Amino acid sequence: MIPRPVKTGRTMSYYDADCVERVRRIRRLQSERFLPLSAIRKILRSARSIEDELALGEAMMCISEASAHEKCLLREEMEKQTGYSTADLDRIEALGLIRPRETPQGKVYDPVDRQILSLIRQRREAGFPLDYSLEMMSIYRRHIQAIVREDAKLFARFLLPAASAREAARYIREGDRALGAFMPLIREKLAGANAEGIIGSMDGIPRRLREALRFRIVSEFLKNQKNQGDPGRMQGSAAPFWSCLARALGGRKPCDASFAPAEEGVAAVLWGLRALGRGRSDEARVCFERARPGKRLVPLCEALAGIAHLFRAPEAPGLLGGLEALKQALGWLRASRRYTADREVHLLTSYFRGIGLAAVPDLFDTHVEAAEDLTKVARSAGSNEEGLAGIFFTELGLKASCALAEMHSGDEAYEDAEKALAGVLSREGEGFYHRWAARQMKAIGQGKGARTGRKGGRTVPPPARAV
Repeated sequence: MIPRPVKTGRTMSYYDADCVERVRRIRRLQSERFLPLSAIRKILRSARSIEDELALGEAMMCISEASAHEKCLLREEMEKQTGYSTADLDRIEALGLIRPRETPQGKVYDPVDRQILSLIRQRREAGFPLDYSLEMMSIYRRHIQAIVREDAKLFARFLLPAASAREAARYIREGDRALGAFMPLIREKLAGANAEGIIGSMDGIPRRLREALRFRIVSEFLKNQKNQGDPGRMQGSAAPFWSCLARALGGRKPCDASFAPAEEGVAAVLWGLRALGRGRSDEARVCFERARPGKRLVPLCEALAGIAHLFRAPEAPGLLGGLEALKQALGWLRASRRYTADREVHLLTSYFRGIGLAAVPDLFDTHVEAAEDLTKVARSAGSNEEGLAGIFFTELGLKASCALAEMHSGDEAYEDAEKALAGVLSREGEGFYHRWAARQMKAIGQGKGARTGRKGGRTVPPPARAV
């Protein structure tokens, strides 16, 4: 960055007098303009006007004209001004929220670093925990970093080739002003749309759960077998639990004098499930929370208690009331992740837990868990047995695939939705689920064509949700 000196000895060199002014300029560009040495080197080597190059360099580094004349602070001064310890500052720096420069005197913080630290302190004084503020700001930093990279690519593609240094600096400055004003406005719009979407998702929970509890094929089978004796009855012993459950989900009485499960507490679970199917969620919740079933059925009972709490969310008073109901439901659903060696009970628990987690707005990051549960059921459910057992578990797998497809469509993960729908179309003939999957697949295909059929593309709404 300066001419090589004339060496006259091992420890002696002579520098041209112009080097003094050049070094002073480099120091000023570092301390006053906050430019890195890599940028200063390119500016000093340029054949263009130094002032034009400086203007472009400052614009590219996002150094404002006002901050170019503000003083930088050493770490000790920063600790006194903000009240943050060395450990706090190191942690905030490690998250990429501030970028102090290393100097012979120690780390130096520019005006932007100071403003960011001031905002963090402002949130802390307002009562926000430091961990929450740092995690929230880190999310913004990560996404804004991606935006900055895309912005630079567009600038290089459209404006840079035909611009002089001064014009390029002006483009950057004017563009940054407009985008700086745009970002809080679009954030406000998107936050409002997101809140509206959460409320809409919450209002749609009962519809999704009622569909999950409606077993059409089982109901039709039980109706056809009405006059042929009970198909789930086992001679000389109580009916198996899944058979009682199938009766409840098929709209029949789950147990009576001749059809009573032997396990303690099972009757309460079955009557609670029937109450859910009829829209009496408060009655069902009491049944599930007070039931004392055998150990193998505890996870299923907890998953169903979570479903009952989910029904309450849309009717809970106030906006926070609905969110509190969702949190209670999640507590029960996640508590149901217990080990059980009974394959059938494990599948049933996974189904109801997956249905519940899929119905919860993704505000709580539940959809990955839901996908795991529902995918497991869709792949595992089914039976080589004839009669009620085969029909019940086959329909369970179909319903899991449909719920999975609906959840992915709502999240705009259309490729995953298509995979789930393909599973339905490959397993069922011309029944309800096959027709529903075919309509959904067609809607996704039309939306895919609309997204790719125009230059630049566009986002389309998720397919219509048919019950």
